[in-house]
Amino acid sequence: MDDQNIAFRQIIEERNEQDRKWGVQDHSDQDWLCILMEEIGELSECICKSKIGPIKLEEQKEYDKKIDIEMVQVAAVVVAWMENRSRNEIREKDAEKERFIAKDWINEIVNVSKPYNFIGQVLAISKEDNSIYFTVRDLQSRRVLNVKKKDTKKFKFEIN
Repeated sequence: MDDQNIAFRQIIEERNEQDRKWGVQDHSDQDWLCILMEEIGELSECICKSKIGPIKLEEQKEYDKKIDIEMVQVAAVVVAWMENRSRNEIREKDAEKERFIAKDWINEIVNVSKPYNFIGQVLAISKEDNSIYFTVRDLQSRRVLNVKKKDTKKFKFEIN
């Protein structure tokens, strides 16, 4: 097996160990940078200790092992950060789709609710069991309109 495959295998094993230990991690870029810098600090400490002052051959070998371990941990943290950013990008795309759909549905709610003389304010939007629920308050009468949309069927209105 070539050196690159060995290195990538070690990084993947470390990523799996991180997930087992802490679960999937979702952090801000700033937090990821702090985590990465902490790992780089540990790597730096091992390198400095292995090169400064008189050191026995046994200690040198031990530090060389620690350096390898810390390098893998640094790389694994970078990979975890990349995975987190990828998940966030997918979430943002999904959220944008839902905002676009919700905007269209709100326009439809306004049109369908005209016979009820609603001039509404959307109070809440929730998603459950392939249905979207809107809670709208009539700004004139203060009545609340609960709206349910299931799949692509028409809206169902309930006035409280």
